[in-house]
Amino acid sequence: MRFSWRRSQQARPRAAVAAPEPAAAMPSSAPQSRAELVEVMLRSGRWALLLRPALAKDLSLDQLHRAFDALREHSACLPAGIVHVDRWQIDAPGSESHCPEYDPIEVETVYLDRYAVTNNQFQAFVEQGGYRQESLWQPDVWPRVIEFVDSTGCQGPRDWIDGQHAADFRQHPVVGINWFEADAYARWLGKRLPTSAEWVKAACSPLETEAEPIQRKYPWSDSFDHGRANLWSSGRAGTAAVDEFAQGDSLEGVRQLIGNVWEWTASGVEVWSHGNKATPSQPLKCIRGGSFDTYFDSQTTCQFQSGDTLLARRHNIGFRCAVSAYDLAPLCEDNAAPELVAEAS
Repeated sequence: MRFSWRRSQQARPRAAVAAPEPAAAMPSSAPQSRAELVEVMLRSGRWALLLRPALAKDLSLDQLHRAFDALREHSACLPAGIVHVDRWQIDAPGSESHCPEYDPIEVETVYLDRYAVTNNQFQAFVEQGGYRQESLWQPDVWPRVIEFVDSTGCQGPRDWIDGQHAADFRQHPVVGINWFEADAYARWLGKRLPTSAEWVKAACSPLETEAEPIQRKYPWSDSFDHGRANLWSSGRAGTAAVDEFAQGDSLEGVRQLIGNVWEWTASGVEVWSHGNKATPSQPLKCIRGGSFDTYFDSQTTCQFQSGDTLLARRHNIGFRCAVSAYDLAPLCEDNAAPELVAEAS
C-alpha cells in the first residue's frame, strides 16, 4: 500500500508574496535517524516546514497529525477574503485629494502565528546555525550577515550577550533584529513574514457585506482601551511576555497585534500624494501595531502603519510569521485534520 493526500477541490490561488523554499530537506543518510530529525524539528517549532509537500510525503501518519495539530494550536487560520487597507497619505494639510482613502485587497487563506516570535524561539535558530545557512538569506544581504551581531560580537539580536538572551526575557518578543533576520528565521521555519494586508485583516477581522467589509478599529472592538495592550500608557517602560494582554486578542485569537512591539511585514512602504504613489527616498518595509513606547492613541489602530529601513535593529520592533495554506501539503476540505487515503501500490 502507499498513501497519498486527499486534495481539496479549491483551485490554488496566486501567492501574495513568493513563498520561501524549505531551509533544507531531510537527508536520506544522516547521523540521526529520520524520526530523530523530525522530533528535533517539532521541538524547534518547524512544523510548517514538515508540512511542506516535499517533506510531508515522507512522514508517518502520526508525525503528520502532530505537525498539523501544532500548526493549528500556535497559528490562527484566517480565511480568504477582502480587506480594506488605508493608504498612507502625505498630502499637505488642506490639499484636495480625490483618490480613495483605502485599497480593497484580496487575501488568500493564511495561517498567522498567534504570538510574536520570542527570544527563546529565536535562540533555537541561533544555536542551530541559522546565521550560517546561506540558503536562508536574501542573496544581496548574505555578505553582510557576519555583521549582524549582539553586544559582545556574537551573531544574534543586537542586545543579547554571548549569543544568549537574558533569562528573564525568554518569553518576551525578540527585538534588535532587522528585516533580513526576521525573514531568514521565517524561512527556517518553512514560513514567511505576513504581508501588510494579511496583518491588517488579522487585526480588524472584516465582516464581508454586499456593500463593503465592516472592519474593527482595534482587534478587540471599535473603542480604545488602555488595558488591552502594552503601550506607553501601560507604564511598563519595556516589553511584556507575548502571552500577556489576552483581553486584547483579535476575533481569531491572535495576541498583541497592538502594542508591545512593532512588527515587520513582507510589504514595502507605499505612500500617496495627491492621488499618486510617491516613492520613498530609500527602501522601507512596513511595520505595524505600535509598541510599548507608542504614546499617541492615533498610532494604535489596526490601520496605522509606519516604516523602517531593512537593516534597522530597533529595541521596539519584532515580528510574527505566516504560511499560506496552499503552500502546505493538501488537507481535507473541512480543514479539521490531515487525512491520508490508502491506494493500491
